[in-house]
Amino acid sequence: PIPCVPWQSQTSGQYQRRVHGQGVVDSDQFCNYCNINMDSFFEGLWEILDRDQDGVLSFGEMLLGFYKFLLATPSELLELTFQVFDRDGDGYLEDDELEDFREVSFGEYSIYPLSTQTLLKLCDRKRDGKIDFLEFEEASQNYPMVVWRVYDVKDSIETALGGAPFWFNIYGRLHPEYIDQHYTDWKERNAKRRKEAKIMTRMIFGSIVRYVCCFCPCLFQKEEDISIKIDPKNRKNKVGDDVFPDAATLEKRLNYEVDDEYASSDEEIMADYVKELTAKDHGGRRT
Repeated sequence: PIPCVPWQSQTSGQYQRRVHGQGVVDSDQFCNYCNINMDSFFEGLWEILDRDQDGVLSFGEMLLGFYKFLLATPSELLELTFQVFDRDGDGYLEDDELEDFREVSFGEYSIYPLSTQTLLKLCDRKRDGKIDFLEFEEASQNYPMVVWRVYDVKDSIETALGGAPFWFNIYGRLHPEYIDQHYTDWKERNAKRRKEAKIMTRMIFGSIVRYVCCFCPCLFQKEEDISIKIDPKNRKNKVGDDVFPDAATLEKRLNYEVDDEYASSDEEIMADYVKELTAKDHGGRRT
């Protein structure tokens, strides 16, 4: 059933005044009003929307067509697209139907023009020379260009009649489950983008740090300067050039270590020991 919404009277008035003035519209007038290029796809779509096959759309047919086309779910829109190309209704795209499909989706003015043989290699999984709906559905997932024309026509009609936000609100009222799914997908995409942005930031920061480190002064020192600093002969101790200047001092140091009252963490004993060594060192130098 067609939903009863308050915009019907407004749309009806625009339809009556601007499109035809008599309550019906033909395909040329509709294309001019919605800025749509006439091709085999739109001709097939028009035949589906024109339920009484009189060549024109009444206001009721237009509303029913909008509900079926503009407010369809992705799966319903894909079925409608296949129905447009499958004019004889046998469930296969072959011969002239296949050529029309190729011309619309991968024709001369397409971004990716393909020949019929190439199109069959991409879409005909059964290799029987024709495309059924399952193969068409799989091709639309692998090659989005398959359904670009249907979304191009859909966007043109939405822009000309009410605007995209208006139709999106109606779509949300009819299919709230799809809106929730779109919101969930949107959150997941944003989380993935934030994670990628953090990784990129770390990479950029690390590159900057490595670049700045190239100008560190320590890298410009000569090899002999560095060897002088790390040479043990150039190291200075507070108690002299050698920790154990003679055998007597070494013996005293060992006695401290084996003494029960000695503790390596006792700062006073260590301080007295250092003073004693320093005084002895100075006395030896004076003599």
